Amino acid sequence: MANVFFRQNKMSIADSLYTEVTDIWHSCLSKLVKARSYSPEKPVENEVTFQRTEISAMNVEWLDEAQEAEAVQVLNVIFDIREQDAKQEPIKVAKIAHALSMLYYLLRDLPKASEFGEKAQTASKLVPKYGDAETIEKFLKLVKLESE
Repeated sequence: MANVFFRQNKMSIADSLYTEVTDIWHSCLSKLVKARSYSPEKPVENEVTFQRTEISAMNVEWLDEAQEAEAVQVLNVIFDIREQDAKQEPIKVAKIAHALSMLYYLLRDLPKASEFGEKAQTASKLVPKYGDAETIEKFLKLVKLESE
């Protein structure tokens, strides 16, 4: 829908819709990353069962193949638009790059997760007191830890 408005040069409407889509995916992917990287404080006999129970309690659903493909396509298009925008807004670039980083982390493409995480971190540094800057930094550490 946003692409229709973009092609009609109704940029404020397109921008609003791209922001909405980014926010929805960012929130969804944040929950999935939290569930995936979850580890209990105390080891338990059957840790896998424990983790599934805890993750189920978070009401987290995993992405199916179609959702993964849609997320890759949609988020990359939005990122390209944000990155090519003449009046680039770092906060929007940071959020979409962070969303892509989380998506690629979940898809186990750690090099791309790291690449987009670094782009998110760079953009977030341009925004004073950006609320997600610390979250992005912690996430990048997680990606680097799993890349080793």
